Amino acid sequence: MTCVLLVTLLAYLPDLYAQMRLDYLGFDFNGWSDEDRLRNIAPEFRDEAIKLYRSTMGIGWTFKAIIGAVLLIPYQIVASGLVFMVSQSKKHGS
Repeated sequence: MTCVLLVTLLAYLPDLYAQMRLDYLGFDFNGWSDEDRLRNIAPEFRDEAIKLYRSTMGIGWTFKAIIGAVLLIPYQIVASGLVFMVSQSKKHGS
């Protein structure tokens, strides 16, 4: 459960950072065009704002977390099984 929570957190934090940074820069999320969205941003920060805005496109953080959890669950099962087998062999071998 801890690993799934960690995967969720690691999928959400980059998206949260991008949203907060864009908001801090003055990005207008409700603008109709790139010109409208970048209107309140200083010229030296426009390239950063464009990169951050484009990085939020594509699959969302929730889908990234689901994919990460689905890939992590088989690893957890195998790792737990190996730990159990090693502990059982030490218990019965000694």
